[in-house]
Amino acid sequence: MKKKAQMKMLETIAVVIVFFFLVSFGFKFYANLKTESINKDNAYFTELNFIEKTNTIYYMPELECPPSLEEVNCFDRIKLEAATNVMTNNFLDYAQKYGYMNITVEDISDSSVAPWVIYDRAKTGDASKMLFKTPVKIYDPITKTIDFGVVTIEYYR
Repeated sequence: MKKKAQMKMLETIAVVIVFFFLVSFGFKFYANLKTESINKDNAYFTELNFIEKTNTIYYMPELECPPSLEEVNCFDRIKLEAATNVMTNNFLDYAQKYGYMNITVEDISDSSVAPWVIYDRAKTGDASKMLFKTPVKIYDPITKTIDFGVVTIEYYR
């Protein structure tokens, strides 16, 4: 009788151990799935934030062409030259808005002109970055001509 009770007890302990093993395996599996999902969502929202910040650059009053031109993706050359000073003098305002980014505009029609560094706040360390280049029109209000340029945006995560 005593042996029978011991066998039942061992069976019960074995069942409990297997049950806890299965529960811990299931919890680990669920945690891995949840972590993967969170990482995907994080990457999605990082890209969304990048796109939002990138779109605001084209409509900055500090850079926009005169409304009378009715040009899309157009920067004023004189405003570009002044924008570096404006953004440097008001760095904290722009740092809150753009965070860790580098924004550079290069005139590809005239290689003698140095690129304009509009905003420069690189993140140090192991930061990964997203790079985005897009064409832009550069309007010269003095000569009333439109040149072509490239906006380079480096976004640090």
